[in-house]
This record gives sequence, C-alpha cells and structure tokens, in this order.
Amino acid sequence: MQTYVAQSQAYANDAAAFADNSSAFADDAASSAAAAEAAISFLADSLPTYPTRAVAAAATISTNFASVVIVRSISGSPASYATYVPGTSSGPEAFQEAGGNWWELDLSQSPINCWWFKRSTDFGDDGLMLTRFFAAVNEQSQFGAGYGGLGVIPGGITYNLAATVPIAVCNYRRTKVSAAGAVFKTNGAIFAFTITGGGYSGGITLEDFCVYQQGNATALGAFTLKGTGGIHLVRPHVIGGQTTNTGYVGINLTLSNASDPSTGCLWTQIEKPQIYSFTADQVPTGAFLEGAANETRIVGGHFGICTRGVWVNSSVSPYYFPNNVKIRDVSFETCTYGVYCTGVIGNANTKPEGLKVTGCRFESMSQAAIALVNMDQTALNLPEFRDNFFTGTLTLLYNPNAVGVRSTDYPKDLAATVAFTANTAKDITFVFAQSSASYVVVIDAPANQPFWITNKTAAGFRINTTPALTATVGWSITRLA
Repeated sequence: MQTYVAQSQAYANDAAAFADNSSAFADDAASSAAAAEAAISFLADSLPTYPTRAVAAAATISTNFASVVIVRSISGSPASYATYVPGTSSGPEAFQEAGGNWWELDLSQSPINCWWFKRSTDFGDDGLMLTRFFAAVNEQSQFGAGYGGLGVIPGGITYNLAATVPIAVCNYRRTKVSAAGAVFKTNGAIFAFTITGGGYSGGITLEDFCVYQQGNATALGAFTLKGTGGIHLVRPHVIGGQTTNTGYVGINLTLSNASDPSTGCLWTQIEKPQIYSFTADQVPTGAFLEGAANETRIVGGHFGICTRGVWVNSSVSPYYFPNNVKIRDVSFETCTYGVYCTGVIGNANTKPEGLKVTGCRFESMSQAAIALVNMDQTALNLPEFRDNFFTGTLTLLYNPNAVGVRSTDYPKDLAATVAFTANTAKDITFVFAQSSASYVVVIDAPANQPFWITNKTAAGFRINTTPALTATVGWSITRLA
C-alpha cells in the first residue's frame, strides 16, 4: 500500500513539473513573438541614410522601410537631411532605386529646406533650385491641416540668380520663408523675386532676404509684386546703387494688369526695410507703389542714397492713386526726395486719399522731404504729415498746387522783422520752404509810404517800398492751404 502511495505522489510531482515546463515554453514563445514583432517594427521605422540622392538611387532599398534619409541632394551641396517616402514617378523630387521602387520627397516635413531641391543640371543657377523650393512651400500650404507652408533658405551662402525666381502664393493660407544670413545676387535685367497671388486670408511672409545688386547695371530690382494680397516683407535688405538704369526699383508694387486698377497689390506690409547704395550712385527708387496699392504699410527701416525713397504713383489710364498708404518711423537719408507722390492734373482719382507720413527722419534731402507732384485735387481724407524730424533739409513739403494737407511739421503762420538801411527792397527767405506760394503777406509798416510784395514763391518773397527807407519792417504770412 505504501508503495502505491509513493508512486502516486511521484506521478503528481511529474505532472506539476510538466505543467511548469509547459508554462515556461508558452512564456518563451510569447517573448519570441514579441521580439519578432519589435524587430519588424524597428525595420519599418528605422531610417536608412544615404550621402546623396544618386547613391540612394543606385541602392536596392527594402520596401519594408517607412522612409529613408538623404544627407545632401547632390555631392558638394550643403547637408540638408531630406526624408523620402515610398511614392510615384510624378512625386516631388522622385527617384527610382535599383530595385525598381520609387521614392519621393516627404513634404509633410517642416520647415522645407531649399537645398532638398538642388540638381546637378542647375549649372550654377541657384534660381532653379529656389523656384522648385517655393513651389513646394506653396504646395505644402494647400494640404496642411489648417496651416500654411514653412520654408528656410540657409544663411552663410550667396545664391546666384540668372533668372527671376517666381513665388506663387496661396490665396487662403499663409506661408513663411526665412533667409537670415543668405545673400541673393542677380545677373542681367531681372528682378530677383516676382511674387503673385495671395489674398485677404492668404499671403506669404518673407523674412531677412538680402538682395545685392550693386554694380549690376541692368538689374530691374529686388522684389516685384504683381496684383498680390497680404504680402509681408520683414527686414528686406536691398543694395542697389545704379549708374545707368534709372528705372531700377528696390521693392516694386504694381498691377497685374496695367490698365485695370482692381489688380493692384493690397494689404502689403514692409517692415524695417534697408534699401541703400554703397557708393554715390543712387538707388533710383527704393519702393514704388502703383495704382491700387491700397493699405500699404511701410514701418521702420532706412532708405539711403536714393533718388526717390518711396514713390507713390497713380496708375496709367484710367488712373488711380493708392489710398490709405501709411509710412511710419522710417529714416530717409541723403536722398533727392524722401516720399515722392505723383498724380494727374484734373483727375479726381489721383487725390492723395488718406496718405500719412508720421514719425520719420529726413536728413539731407536735396529737393524736398515730401513732394506732391501733378496733384491739384484735395482729398476727402486729407493727407497727414506730422511728428517728422528734419535736418539738412530746407524744403519740408513741395506742394505747388496747394493740395489740402494736415501737418504739424511747420507752422501755419510765420512772422519776423527785417532791417532796411537806405533800401527800396528786401528779400525774405524762409528757413523752411512753404508747401506752395499759396499764402498772404501782411506788412507792419514803420512809415507812411507804400509797400508791396513781389517774387512770391514757396521759398520766400520780396518786400518793396519807395522812397528808400531806413527802418525795421515787420512781416507775417498766413497760408491759405
């Protein structure tokens, strides 16, 4: 009996051991399955890296990989680390590897780097790369989840442009491209960048673009905007002294259809521009605002050695002058004119409606700080010139047709005295020229003899009397407009 019990206990012990072993085997199997799954996951998520796109194209890349990384687009270009995903032959910057699979640039990355788009066929023209780059930024802005595109142009590099770089802007989402430390040089009769598109809820912000065109005698300018909306230029830097091309414009806001005022550039903001020449050769026009460049804002910055710092101009027939333009806290230095406005005599559409120039510094303007040329129509919303600073500038406002203005920059009434010493005439020259000759002169006569005024101009007038007089004569003026 005892032998039977012992054997039964042994069988029970064996069964328990067998159960323990079975559990261990099950645990090992589960661990192996998890490890296999992890290995597969690692294989899919890892990023094989290739030095150039050409090296990647020569390799056979497993389709188990979710993506691959290419350090630089072509040999010799800066490292930019672009991610490629399985794609099609028509995908952005697509290439086919040795195994026959297509890979395309992943545009969901942010920010997009311009060097992802460099090709060996560009032959030294970086403009071709930048054209592809801006197209990709615009494409990214149209499929994001409520966001615009974001791009970067790395600094410390000079980009040579043989043709203008077109920038098409999304009409309903904003994009932004930064180029801090980069320099763009043009060759030939081109603008560096041509911008089109944009709208009230769309547009693009370009930050820290530096365009160097000094010595490029045929350059047209740095930026031209054609019928755009919502363009924001932040700290644009333009070096553009010219010797021959008097039509040069640093920043050009124009119409997409010259004869259609509704195709102007709306809601443009130019923040802290630096537009100047390194030499005595003037920049012909720093910024040009044409036609319906309504609601343009130029805030801060510097215009130096320009024929016209900012030129606000009416469009061609049917003529239209930009309204509600505001120029604030800008420094103008060593220019012929600071702010130069032109209209069409007798045309009501070329009134300077809502123009405001405030808080600006005008130093050494050889002709006038502000000029209203070919304008004779008083605006409903009078132009305002106030809180400006003048030094080395004798003509604050040139306004030969006495267009109505509001200004605190010079007194409406002036008065002084002049000493006659056996004279029959004395010339009076204002310290600051008036806006026009539209003023009246009152004489405080010290003697009972005739006095009259001749040679009246914006710069001064002549007091005449007879017979010759030795006395102090008082005078005052009151402007009519």
